[in-house]
Amino acid sequence: MAKNRKTPDMNLPVWFDGQNINEALFCEEFLHERRIIFANGAFFTPDGRVTDDLPLRGEIYDKLKFCAVNNIPRKITNILEVLKLEAQVPDFPPEQDRIHVSNGTLLLNGAFTEGRPAIVRSRLPVAYNPDAPAPVIWLNFLDGLLHAEDIPTLQEFIGYRGTCTAHYIREETLRDLILERIRAVCDYIRSDVDVFQEEWLQCRRTDQEKSILEDQRKIAKAKKRLADLDVLITRIYEDAVLGNLSQERYQKMSQSYEEEQERLKLEIEVTEEWVDQQMELEDNLDAFLALTEKYVDVQELTPTIVNEFIKKILVYAPDKSSGKRKQRVRIFFNFLDEVEIPAVFEPIIYERPTKNRKTA
Repeated sequence: MAKNRKTPDMNLPVWFDGQNINEALFCEEFLHERRIIFANGAFFTPDGRVTDDLPLRGEIYDKLKFCAVNNIPRKITNILEVLKLEAQVPDFPPEQDRIHVSNGTLLLNGAFTEGRPAIVRSRLPVAYNPDAPAPVIWLNFLDGLLHAEDIPTLQEFIGYRGTCTAHYIREETLRDLILERIRAVCDYIRSDVDVFQEEWLQCRRTDQEKSILEDQRKIAKAKKRLADLDVLITRIYEDAVLGNLSQERYQKMSQSYEEEQERLKLEIEVTEEWVDQQMELEDNLDAFLALTEKYVDVQELTPTIVNEFIKKILVYAPDKSSGKRKQRVRIFFNFLDEVEIPAVFEPIIYERPTKNRKTA
């Protein structure tokens, strides 16, 4: 007889059996509901590259929070790793014939398509107005005054192109600067690996130890409160049994204490996982050192090399006060922000003579 057989709950999702979460099935359902891929070491959505995975973690948590399972933060991390495999595509090259903006896609031939149906590498947070008249006289004036790549910067500064405040530099020039800086970093580190490791660890320890101590104090405080709540729950239960506390009052207080306990348990799990990650940073250093050995003599810049070495790049507004066009570029490397070595810390100054104004 099937008297003791467990009847499946038809209201549960296919990836949850009431006790365990099937991470692979969860990812299949998640990808069916959401447009996202994983390529070149990052997730991409219709909004562009995902630079912060916290919102993605939040979406996963919203689907998991009703499941009474332990270690939800760690489960989310595991699901993200499976999601990378499930959403992996071989390559996701940039589309050089179009610009994706907040209200659609503008092709370089002038055609504009509304909407955001496709997954893209990047999307500008500005809207395109296809009916806006072109300032012909103004553009002719700028053409006689500036280099072509300087015109968009000036237009943005005075508000012709929305609220975007990016500054422009030639792609070829920027690629050369990045390549030169990667070579300099690798040469500096390989010149004395032991000294560099000590510099890096010393810089990390100051801030890291403060952060870890603060988080450990939070964990200890939360655990103490958890223990106190156990005592309080026992006490109000005894009061209810003895008739010193009404059943209605007991239910309200008990529910409040239990909800606080759940919040504290989640806070402890998340904070403990964060502390563990901070204490594993030395592994990241070893990975970066391995990169410097892998790319001994970089001749060509590729997306893979950029993703492995570079965290972000800042291009500053050009300065022409000296009669030459000078533009600062700051390149931030993965794991190296705190180390004040010249190859990383000093900004690049790109210099080019200014253009003489055309005369009739």
